[in-house]
Amino acid sequence: MRKILIFLAVVIALGSAAAADWELSAPINSYSIKTYEIDNIAVDEIYYTCSTFQKKPVQIFGYYCRPKNKSNLPAIAIIHGGGGYAKLPTTLNFAKHGYAVLTIDLPGKGTLRSDKSRSTGPDMDVPTLLRVSPDPSYNYLYHAVRAARGTISFLESRAEVDKTKIGMLGLSWGGVITLIVNGVDKRLASAIPVFGSGYLDQGSTWQGRFDQWMSDADKKTYNRRFDAKNYLKSQHAPVLYMTGSNDHCFYIPNFIKSYRNMPPGQATLTIYPNGKHTVNAAMLNTFLHWFNVTLKKTEPPFSKITIEKIKNQKGFLMLKLSHDGTLYYSKSGVDRWTVKKWLPINSSGGWVKIPKELLSPEIIFFAGVRDGRGVLVTTPIYALMHFKLSDGRTIYALTPPVEEIEYHRISPQTWEEILGQKCDIPGDSFLLANLTRVGAKVVNKKSYYYIKLP
Repeated sequence: MRKILIFLAVVIALGSAAAADWELSAPINSYSIKTYEIDNIAVDEIYYTCSTFQKKPVQIFGYYCRPKNKSNLPAIAIIHGGGGYAKLPTTLNFAKHGYAVLTIDLPGKGTLRSDKSRSTGPDMDVPTLLRVSPDPSYNYLYHAVRAARGTISFLESRAEVDKTKIGMLGLSWGGVITLIVNGVDKRLASAIPVFGSGYLDQGSTWQGRFDQWMSDADKKTYNRRFDAKNYLKSQHAPVLYMTGSNDHCFYIPNFIKSYRNMPPGQATLTIYPNGKHTVNAAMLNTFLHWFNVTLKKTEPPFSKITIEKIKNQKGFLMLKLSHDGTLYYSKSGVDRWTVKKWLPINSSGGWVKIPKELLSPEIIFFAGVRDGRGVLVTTPIYALMHFKLSDGRTIYALTPPVEEIEYHRISPQTWEEILGQKCDIPGDSFLLANLTRVGAKVVNKKSYYYIKLP
Protein backbone atom coordinates (compact mmCIF):
# COMPACT_ATOMS: atom_id res chain seq x y z
CA MET A 1 0.00 0.00 0.00
CA ARG A 2 2.86 2.38 0.88
CA LYS A 3 4.42 1.84 -2.59
CA ILE A 4 1.10 2.61 -4.26
CA LEU A 5 0.72 5.81 -2.26
CA ILE A 6 4.26 6.90 -3.10
CA PHE A 7 3.61 6.20 -6.81
CA LEU A 8 0.38 8.23 -6.74
CA ALA A 9 2.15 11.09 -5.00
CA VAL A 10 4.82 11.14 -7.70
CA VAL A 11 2.20 11.10 -10.48
CA ILE A 12 0.28 13.95 -8.82
CA ALA A 13 3.50 15.92 -8.35
CA LEU A 14 4.49 15.50 -12.00
CA GLY A 15 1.00 16.44 -13.16
CA SER A 16 1.03 19.53 -10.92
CA ALA A 17 4.43 20.58 -12.23
CA ALA A 18 3.24 20.32 -15.83
CA ALA A 19 0.00 22.17 -15.08
CA ALA A 20 1.96 24.94 -13.34
CA ASP A 21 3.74 25.70 -16.61
CA TRP A 22 0.51 27.11 -17.99
CA GLU A 23 -0.83 29.03 -15.01
CA LEU A 24 -1.44 32.75 -15.41
CA SER A 25 0.46 34.34 -12.56
CA ALA A 26 -1.95 37.30 -12.36
CA PRO A 27 -4.96 38.75 -14.19
CA ILE A 28 -3.85 40.01 -17.60
CA ASN A 29 -3.34 43.74 -18.02
CA SER A 30 -4.73 44.72 -21.42
CA TYR A 31 -4.94 48.08 -23.18
CA SER A 32 -5.85 49.40 -26.61
CA ILE A 33 -3.37 51.37 -28.72
CA LYS A 34 -5.64 52.07 -31.69
CA THR A 35 -9.38 51.93 -32.40
CA TYR A 36 -11.16 52.20 -35.75
CA GLU A 37 -13.97 50.74 -37.89
CA ILE A 38 -13.98 48.68 -41.10
CA ASP A 39 -17.31 47.83 -42.79
CA ASN A 40 -19.32 48.17 -39.58
CA ILE A 41 -16.79 46.07 -37.64
CA ALA A 42 -15.16 47.69 -34.61
CA VAL A 43 -11.40 47.05 -34.44
CA ASP A 44 -9.03 47.45 -31.51
CA GLU A 45 -5.29 46.90 -31.68
CA ILE A 46 -4.43 45.73 -28.19
CA TYR A 47 -1.61 44.56 -25.95
CA TYR A 48 -1.70 42.43 -22.83
CA THR A 49 0.85 40.79 -20.56
CA CYS A 50 0.56 37.30 -19.09
CA SER A 51 4.10 36.04 -18.39
CA THR A 52 7.65 37.17 -17.73
CA PHE A 53 10.78 36.10 -19.62
CA GLN A 54 14.25 36.88 -18.28
CA LYS A 55 12.72 39.39 -15.83
CA LYS A 56 10.89 41.28 -18.61
CA PRO A 57 7.12 41.20 -19.21
CA VAL A 58 6.03 39.33 -22.35
CA GLN A 59 3.73 41.73 -24.20
CA ILE A 60 1.24 40.16 -26.61
CA PHE A 61 -0.18 42.10 -29.56
CA GLY A 62 -3.60 41.32 -31.01
CA TYR A 63 -6.39 42.45 -33.29
CA TYR A 64 -9.77 42.45 -31.58
CA CYS A 65 -12.72 42.70 -33.99
CA ARG A 66 -16.49 42.49 -33.38
CA PRO A 67 -19.73 43.67 -34.96
CA LYS A 68 -20.64 47.17 -33.79
CA ASN A 69 -23.30 47.63 -31.11
CA LYS A 70 -23.93 43.92 -30.61
CA SER A 71 -24.12 42.00 -27.32
CA ASN A 72 -23.95 38.40 -26.12
CA LEU A 73 -21.52 37.61 -28.92
CA PRO A 74 -19.88 34.20 -29.21
CA ALA A 75 -16.12 34.63 -29.40
CA ILE A 76 -13.14 33.03 -31.13
CA ALA A 77 -9.42 33.19 -30.34
CA ILE A 78 -7.11 32.48 -33.28
CA ILE A 79 -3.61 31.08 -32.59
CA HIS A 80 -1.16 30.98 -35.50
CA GLY A 81 1.59 28.45 -36.21
CA GLY A 82 5.36 28.62 -36.61
CA GLY A 83 6.32 31.58 -38.79
CA GLY A 84 2.80 33.02 -38.43
CA TYR A 85 1.45 36.26 -37.03
CA ALA A 86 -1.87 38.03 -36.38
CA LYS A 87 -3.67 38.92 -39.61
CA LEU A 88 -6.41 41.54 -39.68
CA PRO A 89 -8.28 40.19 -42.78
CA THR A 90 -8.73 36.76 -41.13
CA THR A 91 -9.96 38.40 -37.93
CA LEU A 92 -12.41 40.60 -39.84
CA ASN A 93 -13.77 37.64 -41.80
CA PHE A 94 -14.92 35.79 -38.67
CA ALA A 95 -16.23 39.01 -37.10
CA LYS A 96 -18.40 39.63 -40.18
CA HIS A 97 -20.10 36.28 -39.42
CA GLY A 98 -21.22 37.51 -36.01
CA TYR A 99 -18.27 36.67 -33.73
CA ALA A 100 -16.05 38.67 -31.41
CA VAL A 101 -12.58 37.61 -32.56
CA LEU A 102 -9.11 38.05 -31.07
CA THR A 103 -6.11 37.09 -33.20
CA ILE A 104 -2.70 37.42 -31.53
CA ASP A 105 0.96 37.47 -32.36
CA LEU A 106 2.47 34.70 -30.24
CA PRO A 107 5.50 35.79 -28.19
CA GLY A 108 8.67 37.17 -29.72
CA LYS A 109 10.07 37.12 -33.22
CA GLY A 110 11.84 34.12 -34.79
CA THR A 111 11.79 32.28 -38.10
CA LEU A 112 9.79 34.22 -40.75
CA ARG A 113 8.42 36.53 -38.03
CA SER A 114 11.20 39.07 -37.44
CA ASP A 115 9.50 41.91 -39.32
CA LYS A 116 5.88 40.84 -38.64
CA SER A 117 5.36 39.90 -34.98
CA ARG A 118 4.62 42.81 -32.68
CA SER A 119 4.89 40.77 -29.46
CA THR A 120 7.88 40.51 -27.15
CA GLY A 121 9.39 37.50 -25.40
CA PRO A 122 11.38 34.44 -26.53
CA ASP A 123 11.76 33.80 -30.25
CA MET A 124 9.49 31.29 -31.96
CA ASP A 125 12.03 28.88 -33.44
CA VAL A 126 12.53 25.13 -33.19
CA PRO A 127 15.37 25.17 -30.61
CA THR A 128 13.24 27.32 -28.28
CA LEU A 129 10.08 25.29 -28.89
CA LEU A 130 11.92 22.18 -27.69
CA ARG A 131 14.16 23.79 -25.06
CA VAL A 132 13.78 22.73 -21.42
CA SER A 133 16.92 24.12 -19.74
CA PRO A 134 18.08 25.82 -17.62
CA ASP A 135 14.42 25.61 -16.51
CA PRO A 136 10.99 25.15 -18.13
CA SER A 137 10.42 28.92 -18.43
CA TYR A 138 12.96 28.89 -21.29
CA ASN A 139 10.63 26.70 -23.36
CA TYR A 140 8.60 28.63 -25.91
CA LEU A 141 5.36 26.79 -25.13
CA TYR A 142 5.63 27.92 -21.50
CA HIS A 143 4.89 31.45 -22.71
CA ALA A 144 2.80 30.66 -25.79
CA VAL A 145 0.20 28.65 -23.87
CA ARG A 146 -0.06 31.44 -21.30
CA ALA A 147 -0.53 33.92 -24.15
CA ALA A 148 -3.29 31.70 -25.59
CA ARG A 149 -4.98 31.42 -22.19
CA GLY A 150 -4.72 35.20 -22.02
CA THR A 151 -6.94 35.42 -25.11
CA ILE A 152 -9.70 33.70 -23.12
CA SER A 153 -9.20 36.09 -20.20
CA PHE A 154 -9.35 39.09 -22.54
CA LEU A 155 -12.51 37.88 -24.27
CA GLU A 156 -14.13 37.11 -20.91
CA SER A 157 -13.47 40.69 -19.82
CA ARG A 158 -15.46 42.19 -22.70
CA ALA A 159 -19.03 43.23 -21.91
CA GLU A 160 -20.24 42.31 -25.40
CA VAL A 161 -18.97 38.69 -25.18
CA ASP A 162 -20.93 35.71 -23.87
CA LYS A 163 -18.37 34.15 -21.51
CA THR A 164 -19.89 30.68 -21.96
CA LYS A 165 -19.31 30.71 -25.74
CA ILE A 166 -15.57 31.10 -26.34
CA GLY A 167 -13.80 28.92 -28.90
CA MET A 168 -10.20 28.57 -30.05
CA LEU A 169 -8.73 27.87 -33.49
CA GLY A 170 -5.04 26.90 -33.64
CA LEU A 171 -2.92 26.08 -36.69
CA SER A 172 0.20 23.85 -36.66
CA TRP A 173 2.10 24.77 -33.46
CA GLY A 174 -1.03 26.76 -32.71
CA GLY A 175 -2.85 23.42 -32.91
CA VAL A 176 -0.48 21.99 -30.29
CA ILE A 177 -1.13 25.05 -28.13
CA THR A 178 -4.90 24.66 -28.57
CA LEU A 179 -4.72 21.00 -27.48
CA ILE A 180 -2.84 22.01 -24.33
CA VAL A 181 -5.20 24.90 -23.56
CA ASN A 182 -8.28 22.71 -24.06
CA GLY A 183 -6.69 20.19 -21.72
CA VAL A 184 -6.08 22.62 -18.86
CA ASP A 185 -8.54 25.52 -19.25
CA LYS A 186 -12.22 24.70 -18.71
CA ARG A 187 -13.35 28.08 -20.00
CA LEU A 188 -13.24 26.96 -23.64
CA ALA A 189 -16.54 25.85 -25.19
CA SER A 190 -15.12 24.74 -28.56
CA ALA A 191 -11.71 23.90 -30.01
CA ILE A 192 -10.25 23.39 -33.49
CA PRO A 193 -6.63 22.17 -33.38
CA VAL A 194 -5.37 21.88 -36.98
CA PHE A 195 -2.31 19.76 -37.91
CA GLY A 196 -0.76 19.83 -34.41
CA SER A 197 -0.46 16.61 -32.42
CA GLY A 198 1.32 14.93 -29.55
CA TYR A 199 4.04 12.25 -29.68
CA LEU A 200 6.43 14.49 -31.64
CA ASP A 201 9.43 12.31 -30.85
CA GLN A 202 7.70 9.29 -32.42
CA GLY A 203 7.28 10.74 -35.91
CA SER A 204 7.43 14.38 -36.98
CA THR A 205 9.62 16.75 -38.92
CA TRP A 206 11.47 17.42 -35.64
CA GLN A 207 12.21 13.80 -34.78
CA GLY A 208 15.87 14.17 -35.76
CA ARG A 209 16.31 16.90 -33.18
CA PHE A 210 14.92 14.62 -30.48
CA ASP A 211 17.16 11.76 -31.63
CA GLN A 212 20.38 13.68 -32.27
CA TRP A 213 20.37 16.96 -30.36
CA MET A 214 18.53 16.40 -27.10
CA SER A 215 19.92 14.55 -24.10
CA ASP A 216 17.89 11.72 -22.62
CA ALA A 217 17.12 13.90 -19.61
CA ASP A 218 15.87 16.77 -21.77
CA LYS A 219 13.71 14.42 -23.85
CA LYS A 220 12.11 13.06 -20.69
CA THR A 221 11.44 16.56 -19.40
CA TYR A 222 9.94 17.69 -22.70
CA ASN A 223 7.77 14.60 -23.04
CA ARG A 224 6.52 14.88 -19.47
CA ARG A 225 5.81 18.61 -19.37
CA PHE A 226 5.36 19.99 -22.87
CA ASP A 227 4.24 17.32 -25.32
CA ALA A 228 0.52 17.67 -26.06
CA LYS A 229 0.00 13.95 -25.40
CA ASN A 230 -0.15 14.78 -21.67
CA TYR A 231 -3.33 16.82 -22.18
CA LEU A 232 -5.32 14.62 -24.56
CA LYS A 233 -7.33 12.69 -21.97
CA SER A 234 -8.43 15.94 -20.31
CA GLN A 235 -9.86 17.55 -23.47
CA HIS A 236 -13.20 18.92 -22.33
CA ALA A 237 -14.64 21.25 -25.01
CA PRO A 238 -15.84 19.60 -28.26
CA VAL A 239 -12.88 19.19 -30.61
CA LEU A 240 -12.76 19.35 -34.40
CA TYR A 241 -9.43 17.66 -35.15
CA MET A 242 -8.28 18.37 -38.67
CA THR A 243 -5.26 17.66 -40.87
CA GLY A 244 -4.10 16.77 -44.35
CA SER A 245 -3.24 13.15 -45.12
CA ASN A 246 0.23 14.18 -46.35
CA ASP A 247 1.16 16.71 -43.68
CA HIS A 248 4.96 16.90 -43.59
CA CYS A 249 5.26 18.36 -40.08
CA PHE A 250 3.03 16.25 -37.82
CA TYR A 251 2.98 12.76 -39.37
CA ILE A 252 -0.51 11.39 -39.55
CA PRO A 253 -0.06 8.16 -37.52
CA ASN A 254 0.77 10.27 -34.46
CA PHE A 255 -2.08 12.62 -35.29
CA ILE A 256 -4.44 9.61 -35.21
CA LYS A 257 -2.84 8.33 -32.02
CA SER A 258 -3.54 11.74 -30.45
CA TYR A 259 -7.15 11.62 -31.66
CA ARG A 260 -7.66 8.13 -30.23
CA ASN A 261 -6.34 9.18 -26.83
CA MET A 262 -8.99 11.87 -26.39
CA PRO A 263 -12.10 11.00 -24.39
CA PRO A 264 -14.51 8.86 -26.45
CA GLY A 265 -16.91 11.00 -28.46
CA GLN A 266 -15.05 14.21 -27.63
CA ALA A 267 -13.48 14.78 -31.05
CA THR A 268 -14.66 14.85 -34.65
CA LEU A 269 -11.97 13.86 -37.14
CA THR A 270 -11.32 15.33 -40.59
CA ILE A 271 -8.49 14.12 -42.83
CA TYR A 272 -8.24 15.84 -46.21
CA PRO A 273 -7.07 13.32 -48.87
CA ASN A 274 -3.75 14.40 -50.43
CA GLY A 275 -3.83 17.49 -48.21
CA LYS A 276 -0.57 19.00 -47.07
CA HIS A 277 0.43 21.45 -44.33
CA THR A 278 -1.71 24.26 -45.72
CA VAL A 279 -5.19 25.59 -44.98
CA ASN A 280 -7.55 25.33 -47.94
CA ALA A 281 -10.93 26.92 -48.68
CA ALA A 282 -12.80 23.80 -47.53
CA MET A 283 -11.11 24.05 -44.13
CA LEU A 284 -12.02 27.72 -43.74
CA ASN A 285 -15.64 26.86 -44.55
CA THR A 286 -15.60 24.02 -42.00
CA PHE A 287 -14.09 26.20 -39.24
CA LEU A 288 -17.04 28.56 -39.49
CA HIS A 289 -19.66 25.79 -39.53
CA TRP A 290 -18.06 24.11 -36.50
CA PHE A 291 -18.26 27.31 -34.47
CA ASN A 292 -21.84 27.85 -35.65
CA VAL A 293 -22.65 24.36 -34.33
CA THR A 294 -20.78 24.50 -31.02
CA LEU A 295 -20.95 28.19 -30.08
CA LYS A 296 -23.96 29.73 -31.82
CA LYS A 297 -25.84 26.41 -31.91
CA THR A 298 -27.58 27.53 -35.10
CA GLU A 299 -26.72 24.46 -37.18
CA PRO A 300 -27.16 20.69 -36.82
CA PRO A 301 -24.16 18.70 -35.54
CA PHE A 302 -21.57 17.30 -37.93
CA SER A 303 -22.04 13.74 -39.18
CA LYS A 304 -20.17 10.75 -37.78
CA ILE A 305 -18.84 7.95 -39.96
CA THR A 306 -17.60 4.53 -38.90
CA ILE A 307 -16.58 1.21 -40.46
CA GLU A 308 -19.43 -1.19 -39.72
CA LYS A 309 -18.28 -4.54 -41.12
CA ILE A 310 -16.43 -6.29 -43.93
CA LYS A 311 -17.71 -9.11 -46.17
CA ASN A 312 -15.59 -11.44 -48.29
CA GLN A 313 -17.04 -12.02 -51.76
CA LYS A 314 -15.63 -13.57 -54.89
CA GLY A 315 -13.15 -11.11 -56.34
CA PHE A 316 -14.10 -8.33 -53.95
CA LEU A 317 -14.15 -7.22 -50.35
CA MET A 318 -17.29 -5.33 -49.36
CA LEU A 319 -16.80 -2.68 -46.67
CA LYS A 320 -19.91 -1.30 -44.98
CA LEU A 321 -19.88 2.37 -43.89
CA SER A 322 -22.34 3.91 -41.48
CA HIS A 323 -23.11 6.57 -44.12
CA ASP A 324 -22.89 6.72 -47.88
CA GLY A 325 -19.51 8.27 -48.56
CA THR A 326 -16.11 7.79 -50.14
CA LEU A 327 -13.20 5.48 -49.39
CA TYR A 328 -9.78 7.09 -49.89
CA TYR A 329 -7.05 4.48 -50.31
CA SER A 330 -3.34 4.21 -50.98
CA LYS A 331 -1.57 1.10 -52.25
CA SER A 332 1.64 1.88 -50.37
CA GLY A 333 2.27 0.64 -46.84
CA VAL A 334 2.63 2.30 -43.46
CA ASP A 335 5.59 4.49 -44.41
CA ARG A 336 6.36 7.46 -46.70
CA TRP A 337 3.35 9.25 -45.27
CA THR A 338 4.09 12.66 -46.77
CA VAL A 339 4.14 11.52 -50.42
CA LYS A 340 1.26 9.06 -50.68
CA LYS A 341 -1.35 9.31 -53.42
CA TRP A 342 -4.87 8.76 -52.12
CA LEU A 343 -7.50 7.55 -54.60
CA PRO A 344 -11.30 7.53 -54.15
CA ILE A 345 -13.88 4.74 -54.33
CA ASN A 346 -17.47 5.88 -53.79
CA SER A 347 -19.89 3.75 -51.83
CA SER A 348 -23.36 2.65 -52.88
CA GLY A 349 -25.91 2.21 -50.14
CA GLY A 350 -23.03 2.50 -47.69
CA TRP A 351 -21.14 -0.42 -49.27
CA VAL A 352 -17.68 0.07 -50.80
CA LYS A 353 -16.63 -2.54 -53.35
CA ILE A 354 -12.86 -3.15 -53.16
CA PRO A 355 -11.23 -5.38 -55.81
CA LYS A 356 -9.03 -7.96 -54.09
CA GLU A 357 -6.22 -7.39 -56.56
CA LEU A 358 -5.67 -3.96 -54.97
CA LEU A 359 -4.37 -5.71 -51.86
CA SER A 360 -0.77 -6.26 -52.89
CA PRO A 361 -0.33 -7.13 -50.09
CA GLU A 362 -2.44 -4.37 -48.54
CA ILE A 363 -4.10 -1.02 -48.90
CA ILE A 364 -4.39 1.66 -46.28
CA PHE A 365 -7.53 3.77 -46.30
CA PHE A 366 -9.92 6.08 -44.52
CA ALA A 367 -13.57 6.81 -45.24
CA GLY A 368 -15.26 10.19 -45.40
CA VAL A 369 -18.70 11.70 -45.74
CA ARG A 370 -19.60 15.22 -46.89
CA ASP A 371 -22.84 16.95 -45.99
CA GLY A 372 -24.77 19.73 -47.71
CA ARG A 373 -22.54 22.36 -46.07
CA GLY A 374 -19.47 20.89 -47.78
CA VAL A 375 -18.20 19.64 -44.40
CA LEU A 376 -16.01 16.52 -44.57
CA VAL A 377 -15.88 14.10 -41.62
CA THR A 378 -13.67 11.00 -41.76
CA THR A 379 -12.62 7.84 -39.96
CA PRO A 380 -9.05 7.21 -38.83
CA ILE A 381 -6.73 5.35 -41.22
CA TYR A 382 -6.92 1.54 -41.35
CA ALA A 383 -5.18 -1.18 -43.32
CA LEU A 384 -6.76 -4.04 -45.26
CA MET A 385 -4.26 -6.90 -45.45
CA HIS A 386 -4.00 -10.04 -47.58
CA PHE A 387 -2.51 -13.14 -45.89
CA LYS A 388 -1.73 -16.57 -47.30
CA LEU A 389 -0.96 -19.28 -44.76
CA SER A 390 1.24 -22.33 -45.07
CA ASP A 391 -1.81 -24.56 -44.50
CA GLY A 392 -3.40 -23.18 -47.71
CA ARG A 393 -5.85 -20.74 -46.18
CA THR A 394 -6.31 -17.15 -47.42
CA ILE A 395 -7.29 -14.44 -44.97
CA TYR A 396 -8.27 -10.82 -45.51
CA ALA A 397 -8.04 -8.75 -42.35
CA LEU A 398 -9.04 -5.24 -41.32
CA THR A 399 -6.49 -3.83 -38.87
CA PRO A 400 -7.09 -1.49 -35.94
CA PRO A 401 -6.47 2.22 -36.74
CA VAL A 402 -2.91 2.94 -37.82
CA GLU A 403 -1.16 5.02 -35.17
CA GLU A 404 2.52 4.08 -35.43
CA ILE A 405 5.15 4.91 -38.04
CA GLU A 406 6.18 1.84 -40.10
CA TYR A 407 4.45 -0.73 -37.87
CA HIS A 408 1.44 -2.95 -38.54
CA ARG A 409 -0.90 -3.94 -35.79
CA ILE A 410 -3.46 -6.74 -35.86
CA SER A 411 -6.47 -7.42 -33.67
CA PRO A 412 -6.84 -10.39 -31.31
CA GLN A 413 -9.52 -11.70 -33.71
CA THR A 414 -7.01 -11.74 -36.59
CA TRP A 415 -4.45 -13.48 -34.38
CA GLU A 416 -6.99 -16.15 -33.49
CA GLU A 417 -8.10 -16.58 -37.12
CA ILE A 418 -4.50 -17.05 -38.28
CA LEU A 419 -3.31 -19.33 -35.47
CA GLY A 420 -6.57 -21.02 -34.56
CA GLN A 421 -5.93 -20.44 -30.88
CA LYS A 422 -6.90 -18.01 -28.14
CA CYS A 423 -4.94 -14.78 -28.05
CA ASP A 424 -3.12 -14.50 -24.72
CA ILE A 425 -1.34 -11.19 -25.41
CA PRO A 426 -2.93 -8.38 -23.36
CA GLY A 427 -4.35 -5.40 -25.17
CA ASP A 428 -6.78 -4.68 -27.99
CA SER A 429 -4.07 -4.88 -30.69
CA PHE A 430 -0.44 -5.82 -31.09
CA LEU A 431 2.35 -5.81 -33.64
CA LEU A 432 2.12 -8.21 -36.55
CA ALA A 433 5.74 -9.10 -35.79
CA ASN A 434 4.57 -10.65 -32.51
CA LEU A 435 3.53 -13.73 -34.50
CA THR A 436 7.16 -14.80 -34.15
CA ARG A 437 6.46 -15.14 -30.42
CA VAL A 438 4.59 -18.40 -31.11
CA GLY A 439 6.95 -19.63 -33.81
CA ALA A 440 5.17 -18.24 -36.89
CA LYS A 441 7.10 -16.45 -39.62
CA VAL A 442 5.84 -13.53 -41.74
CA VAL A 443 7.27 -12.90 -45.24
CA ASN A 444 6.21 -10.11 -47.61
CA LYS A 445 5.54 -11.78 -50.95
CA LYS A 446 4.55 -8.44 -52.57
CA SER A 447 1.05 -9.56 -53.50
CA TYR A 448 0.34 -11.03 -50.03
CA TYR A 449 1.89 -11.68 -46.65
CA TYR A 450 2.92 -15.32 -46.39
CA ILE A 451 2.65 -16.72 -42.86
CA LYS A 452 4.49 -19.92 -42.14
CA LEU A 453 2.68 -21.47 -39.20
CA PRO A 454 4.55 -23.11 -36.30
